[in-house]
Amino acid sequence: MQYRAMGSTGMEVSALGMGTMRLPLREGGQGYTSSRGADVERSVELIRHAIDSGITYFDTAFNYLHGESEKIIGKALQDGYRERALIATKSPIWMIEGEDDFDRLLRKQLDRLQTDYIDVYLLHSVMEKDWRNRVLPHRVVESLLAAKEAGLVKHIGFSFHDRMDLFREVIDYADWDVCQLQLNYLDRGFQGGLEAARLAADKGIGVMVMEPLRGGHLVNVPADVRETFRTADPDRSPVEWAFDFLWDLPEVSLVLSGMGSPEEVDIDCAYADRARAGMLSPEEHAVFDAVERQFAAYPTIPCTGCNYCAGCPQGVTIPYNLQTYNQYVLSGDIERAKWEYATTIPLNGATAGACIGCGECEERCPQKIPVGEWMPKIDELFA
Repeated sequence: MQYRAMGSTGMEVSALGMGTMRLPLREGGQGYTSSRGADVERSVELIRHAIDSGITYFDTAFNYLHGESEKIIGKALQDGYRERALIATKSPIWMIEGEDDFDRLLRKQLDRLQTDYIDVYLLHSVMEKDWRNRVLPHRVVESLLAAKEAGLVKHIGFSFHDRMDLFREVIDYADWDVCQLQLNYLDRGFQGGLEAARLAADKGIGVMVMEPLRGGHLVNVPADVRETFRTADPDRSPVEWAFDFLWDLPEVSLVLSGMGSPEEVDIDCAYADRARAGMLSPEEHAVFDAVERQFAAYPTIPCTGCNYCAGCPQGVTIPYNLQTYNQYVLSGDIERAKWEYATTIPLNGATAGACIGCGECEERCPQKIPVGEWMPKIDELFA
């Protein structure tokens, strides 16, 4: 495992961090909802295997798996593992209605995590609406700074999902230690992208990358993209290419991956062992430019499966519907998509046909997807 400085915080972190939004489920697979419930025993074993493999940074949040994720980390870090791991979790700023709410939520998270302090505490999913209507009027940043002063959190930051001009405003508002950005070779300019990462790094702020595989979108790539990668290096998988793009960047402190099995941990750790800033040649950079052009020919929906849209009044499992559509676009397999629509999606919630276009999910979507426009199209295609 390679380790990197986390900005100017003094922390050294593994180049690969573990995201815990998609932990193993009791009925198999990984989930971004707890509709089928997390497999606690397997998840604890997985986290401990990651620590034993050299991973030091574990990212969770108040709402991941409806709170199960934080509880599982708390359980996993008993028996001496707490001293070997850094916990990063997030304040659910959309739940803050008054100045006392920040402290109340933080206390609940400390209890779930079974710890006296949190190593990295972020304002979760900063977007303009919550920044203007909740964070600023309820003095959330000031409460965050007070929590740091009290020793309840060691380092402070924010995860970000909005325009670059808001990023500049937020990053200048406080003396942040870290920030978390969505970044991958397809999203170089999305929500700040590389420009935001470089601005943060110039200020000595540690940069963590989320969605390096765009919610799995960069794993099962189209055949022409796979051939471009294979031609450039037959021994490197699309996943390794995606990670290498990020580890090549000197601005990036660590890359988060939602690994769901010990085998995935072992594979990703092997990739991370080869990680170096500046590791890519000009010819390899040109490969990313080529596959970006190839991906542009596929009109996919930019869903990452973050599940911030959870809670549809009609029970629509939005990410599963969007994922089925995207896999169809990339593969062209309409029969497979129709089968998924009829059999797999109903195991997790309602299909797209149940959408009434109320717009509640669109207010919460970090990717600004017009869900109400897509759902009837998806239903017409697959039903």
